[in-house]
Amino acid sequence: MVESTRRRVPDDSRGLLCCIDDVLEKIFGYIKKPVERNAISAVCKRFHELEARTRHHVLVYNMYAVNPMKLFERFPSVRSITIKGNPRLVDFDILPRDWAGHAGPWIAAIKAHPQLNRFRIKRMTITDSQIEELCAACGPNLKIMQFDKCSGFSTQGLQALAKFCKNLTHLGLAQSMIDSTSDTKWLKDLVNSCPALEYLDLSLIEMGDVDEAVLVKLAERCKLLKLWESETQNSERFLPVLQKCSSNLSDLGIERINSNSETSLLAKCTALEGLSGIFDLVDDGMHAFMSVSSRLTRLDLSYSNLTEVEIAEVLRACPNLQYLRVLDLAGDHGLQALGNSCKDLHRLVVESPSAIDGGVVTHAGLMAVAQGCRNLQKLIFYPSFITNEAFYALAYNCPNLMDVRICLIQSSSTGENMPWECLDEGVTALVRECRSLYRLTLCFDVQADVEFLTDAGVAAIGEYGKKIRVLTLVHCGSSDMGLVPVLRGCNKLQRLEIRKCRFGDESMQEIALNSELHLKHLFVQGCEVTIDGLSSLAYRAKHTNSRFYVEVIGCKDGRCLEEHRYSCTDESCENHHAFSLSCSHWQILAYHSLTEPRDDTPWFIHRFDSILSEASSLPFTRAEPGGALQLMPESSSGGIDLDLSTGGIDLNEDSSEPLQLMPESSGSGGGGGSGGIDLNEPAEESCSSFPGFERKEVFHFPDILERVAAEPTLHLGAPLVLQASLL
Repeated sequence: MVESTRRRVPDDSRGLLCCIDDVLEKIFGYIKKPVERNAISAVCKRFHELEARTRHHVLVYNMYAVNPMKLFERFPSVRSITIKGNPRLVDFDILPRDWAGHAGPWIAAIKAHPQLNRFRIKRMTITDSQIEELCAACGPNLKIMQFDKCSGFSTQGLQALAKFCKNLTHLGLAQSMIDSTSDTKWLKDLVNSCPALEYLDLSLIEMGDVDEAVLVKLAERCKLLKLWESETQNSERFLPVLQKCSSNLSDLGIERINSNSETSLLAKCTALEGLSGIFDLVDDGMHAFMSVSSRLTRLDLSYSNLTEVEIAEVLRACPNLQYLRVLDLAGDHGLQALGNSCKDLHRLVVESPSAIDGGVVTHAGLMAVAQGCRNLQKLIFYPSFITNEAFYALAYNCPNLMDVRICLIQSSSTGENMPWECLDEGVTALVRECRSLYRLTLCFDVQADVEFLTDAGVAAIGEYGKKIRVLTLVHCGSSDMGLVPVLRGCNKLQRLEIRKCRFGDESMQEIALNSELHLKHLFVQGCEVTIDGLSSLAYRAKHTNSRFYVEVIGCKDGRCLEEHRYSCTDESCENHHAFSLSCSHWQILAYHSLTEPRDDTPWFIHRFDSILSEASSLPFTRAEPGGALQLMPESSSGGIDLDLSTGGIDLNEDSSEPLQLMPESSGSGGGGGSGGIDLNEPAEESCSSFPGFERKEVFHFPDILERVAAEPTLHLGAPLVLQASLL
């Protein structure tokens, strides 16, 4: 009998530590939440190894946060992986869509570990050849495949699913951009080759002319079937789907349910719980819809053509709804019907299409939902007007809220004459009463004569929001006095996005120096962050054990740093003739990573440390201590004068108003009274040593910059210390 190689523990151990590895692995298998598994792995080295062996699912929020090969070495038993590429900001055109997201390195790693049975990627670019490599490697093991909002592939790549993945049960391609969608052969082959296929999501996919026989097979087999496009002219082609729907169908997404014959067929779906698509309920269609409405727990009306009155009638007929997604065309009248009828609602999304004006919702509709739907856990709401009273209603009626995103939008029905008010008290009540809140978004991007959220309101988030992990603030606060308490109070904060706020360098310094803050993602746009703030973030990246990469992203119109190195063509820019990195058109994206910098950086993105080295021909200088550093036109002077009488370094000798980097203390030192020592000429009484440079050398700006990047403090002799605030 072969003796077990499992490690045993001393007999005097207590608790779980006295269990053999087999028992612990069995126990760990019942623990599913990633947060709890992470806590287990931090107990001791033994638990760390056992947890790694028993973890079967991994969620990667940022594809650049970890090396794919090392991930599979760390978790050798992984069977399911979810990878997110581009941040969600690309969905709102805040970030360019080609910021990142190439799936090549991950496919290469998976080929070496082909045990996966579930593969999901979101906002990534994957090619046909990569899909074929993935399917060939995982083969019959792969059962679930999801490409959400992905691009770069065509129907040719999808043919590999039918060729290699015979046991596929789930396929999701929702909102992906697929080339050659007119070729429907891939779908026919998929249906014929994958008899176990039960879940198919092709929402907002242009499918072309699909054979009726294929639609019938899908309808007879699937439990989840979504086959609707954003634009269609032929809704009758989906009649076979309704006619052949299986009694097991639980979630249906289909186009143009707009006649009595079509809606009456829904009554056959006795297990139907979710419904989505494009609805036009005409004539007696509403009565046919009501045959299934009482069973619905999920309803998506975001692409419906229903009026406010029709939406209200639909919601009254769905008393068991737990999830609702609807446009703000529902109006306050529709939300009042929701609050009166759907008492068990858990998640509500009320969006606002930018192409449609009118049909707005206000604080009245939000209050009706809060008073009626007391089990609400997630709320995404785009009102045109809101008050403290609405926040009070959420705070005191919906204590189970975990995810709140409120984005105030500009509407033709709102203006300067609206009774706007400061929302400090309402927001404070929300974060104080909803103690399970882990995600909060407050966006007040409207023109008004009131400051919606002052520093006091922002600081209250830090005082009461102890569990907040994701925070987004737009047009909030008036200074760093608001955000700094958040950074000190929300110790669990992992993702922070601030846009068009008056937060600046002090907040960035807090991020860099706060050892208790474990921030993994930071996005800054249109704030008062100067190059000093960027330097603080670079300090965090350089002087901590973890890697924290800082990227500067070009202007909204795509112009890059190379084109704007010497001037800015934006007339509204405050420093038009001397372009500053504090210009609001620039974006800062910083993220935590466990691996080396990525090698697929697009042309419009510059890592901050590379900006320091690339800007070598441009001396950046400081007008006064604490002021913003600016990129100035190239000077005719090639050297640097050290003026000990003023205590500064003049980087631009010929300028009429030379700007200086100030030292830690001024006035002392062995300089002569002649006004300074020229380092371009040999001198007996100049600084005895300049680390890294030889005497009699002409000190050009690139050299000084490299030295500053290498050492935060340069010692120029004993009495004088130049404190480099760059890093």
